[in-house]
Amino acid sequence: MGMPWKENQIVDLRLEFVMASFEKGINFTQLCAEYGISTKCGYKWKERC
Repeated sequence: MGMPWKENQIVDLRLEFVMASFEKGINFTQLCAEYGISTKCGYKWKERC
């Protein structure tokens, strides 16, 4: 059974999330829910970029 995500797709998804999180008027908790991640994970992704 293969992995559902290729590594470069995960990186692209994280970058897309981080860029979206800096847009004005974005609810961070809602954005995390849309990406299927916890807010704790979302903050970690932002810190790493």
